[in-house]
Amino acid sequence: MIWANPPEFVSQYEAKMVRPMAVAQENRIQAFKDVPNFRENGLDVVFKFYRGVVAPPDLPADVVAYYESMMKKLNDTQAWKENYLAKYILSPGWQGHKEFTKTIADSEVVFEETLKGLGLIK
Repeated sequence: MIWANPPEFVSQYEAKMVRPMAVAQENRIQAFKDVPNFRENGLDVVFKFYRGVVAPPDLPADVVAYYESMMKKLNDTQAWKENYLAKYILSPGWQGHKEFTKTIADSEVVFEETLKGLGLIK
């Protein structure tokens, strides 16, 4: 059993060496359209993997705006959509720096609560 991003196991899936049991997204993944999500299996589990760019917190606003604009332009290209997202079976989800900062903070709370619940941290 593994918990993985699709590109981490797709070659084994294609070779019929593994069988996905469920996906942890709100909806099914098109590449695995016959694989239900956890909610369809009666479990309220949604987990989002995210990728992002981070920088020191004291960057000047104009520098943040420059890099955010550059990353947004990249995100909107067909090449990004086809050669990265589609190729690696990843879901799109652009966030600017304010939204992404909140996503990270919210995720830290969930991880901390989960690890405390498992008795792995105090």
